[in-house]
Amino acid sequence: MKWSILALAVAFCASCTNQTVVERTVTTDTNLEETMQKSTQESNQTSVSILENTEKEKLNQALALAIENKDYRLQATSTRSINIPGVHPKNYQAMIALCGKKYTPNTGDVIRSEEERLARKKELNFMRQYNERMITICQEKSSQ
Repeated sequence: MKWSILALAVAFCASCTNQTVVERTVTTDTNLEETMQKSTQESNQTSVSILENTEKEKLNQALALAIENKDYRLQATSTRSINIPGVHPKNYQAMIALCGKKYTPNTGDVIRSEEERLARKKELNFMRQYNERMITICQEKSSQ
């Protein structure tokens, strides 16, 4: 009788230990997934931050070069109709008269792939930022 009670106690205790191990493993797996997700998010944010800094540097270099060359023209797309990112369409003619325009290569109407669409979107964003800053520089130079 003593042996059967002892055997039941050992079996019961063993099943409790296994359950605890399983629960700890599930918790560990959940924590691991959360940690991996956080790490991936932090990595993506760092990549975006580095990319944003690179884009800012590119913009600042382009503006510095334009100022050095006294080229205050605004960037325009080379499409069928004029498009100057960062300038309201009503103000195109006034801004062209004040600052001038230069067509940016590879910004035409034809887009063949998703990569080209994304590259064009990125280029238009750069042009918008460039033009917004160049307008203030151009206006300052023309008022002197």
